[in-house]
Amino acid sequence: MLVLLNVPLIGLWVKLLMIAYKYLYPSAVFFVAIVVYSTNNDMFHVGETVVVGLTGYLLLLLDFHRASILLGFVLGPRLEENFRRSLLV
Repeated sequence: MLVLLNVPLIGLWVKLLMIAYKYLYPSAVFFVAIVVYSTNNDMFHVGETVVVGLTGYLLLLLDFHRASILLGFVLGPRLEENFRRSLLV
């Protein structure tokens, strides 16, 4: 279904990628804030999103690799659970 939707719109996606990041990034942040607020009608969640975004930007400035951070988020809980299990054994 998604392929059928995306194939005719390839030209539109290419044109969207030609938009300068100084316009694209603030509009994406604006729409993310709207979606986060509309899910629970709570500004606290928007603040959480801002903090996570600023943390991600700081990690990019400090030249952290995205893959290692993603692996830490994905494999961290599993590692912690198995470590706890090994201590019980």
